[in-house]
Amino acid sequence: MAIEKTTKFCRKCNSVLPITSFGKCSQSKDGKTRQCKACLKKKQDSWYARNPEYKQNHVKKYNQTERAKLLRRNRRLRYDFGMTAEDYDRMYADHEGKCAICGGTNPKHRWHDRKRMLIDHSHKPGGKVRGLLCGPCNLGIGNLQDDPIILERAIIYLRKYVELDDYSI
Repeated sequence: MAIEKTTKFCRKCNSVLPITSFGKCSQSKDGKTRQCKACLKKKQDSWYARNPEYKQNHVKKYNQTERAKLLRRNRRLRYDFGMTAEDYDRMYADHEGKCAICGGTNPKHRWHDRKRMLIDHSHKPGGKVRGLLCGPCNLGIGNLQDDPIILERAIIYLRKYVELDDYSI
């Protein structure tokens, strides 16, 4: 029966530290790095301070990869709406790629060149996802404060002018 070590010696700071203070290393006998995480972090920060253009270029290249885009999308969906990309894709298929209000298929928003429909959700505490909307419809109900009474008044107002067939004042 092997006895599991609970501490290890860091060769950089010459300290005995808990084993959890060391990172993983598949090439070492004990499966842990020779230096503690704090020493490795200092070493990495020092190198990046001397080579700032490397980090900038590396981050820029990574952010353009499909993996990074997918991770950002999943993180945003989970954080903002409590859903996954699979949930969104399922909802998109249920909507047949159309806006739930106007039935349009153009997801464009006036400030963004969006490729996806926007997720409509209640703004009340614990609000739930209601559906997918195009940018103009999302702005419309948002500007009407998600209030059906205000929306009904807007409909009455618009119908008054449609019946008169005169949109000018």
